[in-house]
Amino acid sequence: MLTNINNINSYKFSQGVVIIAVFVTLIILSLIGLSVADLTIIDKKIIGNTEYRKGAFQLAEAEIEEQMNFLMGNTSILENALTSTQTLTPQRFPGGCSTAIDECQQVTLEFINNTLPPSGYSIEQHVGYTGSLFEINSTASSQSTGATSSQALGIVIIN
Repeated sequence: MLTNINNINSYKFSQGVVIIAVFVTLIILSLIGLSVADLTIIDKKIIGNTEYRKGAFQLAEAEIEEQMNFLMGNTSILENALTSTQTLTPQRFPGGCSTAIDECQQVTLEFINNTLPPSGYSIEQHVGYTGSLFEINSTASSQSTGATSSQALGIVIIN
């Protein structure tokens, strides 16, 4: 009879050990799951921020193209830039900001200096060559996300 009591106590003890092992395993698995969920949230934020920066970059680049087209038809602005930096009106959002997509832009035109002919250009072809080097600076930013991109393009105008 004493042997049966020892077996029962041993059986109850082993059940207690199993329950503790299961709880420890569940706690470890829960911590791993929370870590994975946290990493997923961080990755999602990183991807979102990258998309915001890409959007600002694309907007700044597109504005430079728009300004190039605008300046080719409005050379008086280039002449004014010879004496001082010109703040240009953004072509994509003339007010400077678009509330529809929460983007703002600033564009400047700056005269850098007179320059040599570009490579492959022969001075003999154009004896009175003068080239003026300008720089268009375009900055696009998002008010809500804080994403900003500044792009610059140098252009040479042959006079």
